[in-house]
Amino acid sequence: MWQFQSNSAPDRGDAGKAGTEPGQGTCTADWGGDGITWTAHFRDTAPRLSVRFIDQGVDEAQPELLAWQPQAELVSLETDDVYVRGDDLIASYSAPNSPFRRQFYWRHLPGPQSMETIFSLQNQELHGALVARIRSRLPATQAWLSSQGGQFLPMTLDSRQHLSISDGWIAVPLRHGRIYLEQLHPTDFRSGSVCVRDGRLEIVWELFGDPIEKGVIRRARARAEFLSSVDFSPQLVAQRREQFAASPIPLTA
Repeated sequence: MWQFQSNSAPDRGDAGKAGTEPGQGTCTADWGGDGITWTAHFRDTAPRLSVRFIDQGVDEAQPELLAWQPQAELVSLETDDVYVRGDDLIASYSAPNSPFRRQFYWRHLPGPQSMETIFSLQNQELHGALVARIRSRLPATQAWLSSQGGQFLPMTLDSRQHLSISDGWIAVPLRHGRIYLEQLHPTDFRSGSVCVRDGRLEIVWELFGDPIEKGVIRRARARAEFLSSVDFSPQLVAQRREQFAASPIPLTA
């Protein structure tokens, strides 16, 4: 279960709410036995996830996953509400000079070492549109992409390359026999790219972009999953893609 890394406010029934002091900005969970600790950085210009593995050295770089990229016209996000409901962590935000309210909903998924993030936008003006970007940065320089034949296309990137992602997923081999699989829900995929920046693999997705009427909420979903390299295959990716496509948005989102 998620645990805030400083004093919490009084309980809200089945939810624990984060306080508003500046130091309260992270929430961690390990769900015992998974071998991985997830940290949500919710009080940040770019809310994101990071991970730490039990078998990982303390000096090894941490993957930073599914970070909301701040728009140029926004100075920062203001945290309106943060709370835990079961295995879910929910954070709501407003932003100066923007009509859009944002919500980030982090869900631990049963079974493998995986997390789902639901990004929500609500427009508070008559008309509006926003192209959002989310970014992951990993200690790697290799990635597997899908080819036209549906097979893996292994790529080793350097700082001069900037590749488009033609499908809504990418796989990244990591140390200790792990494969990181990141995917967008098929109905939310708009465009994606991958490059190497400052020695780390950087994945960027574009979300939303269509006009949103006042009061309407738009959502997009992404999954971050760590798999064993022994079991990894095109068939496994296809299975994960099908499972994600068939999964409904939780009623509490």
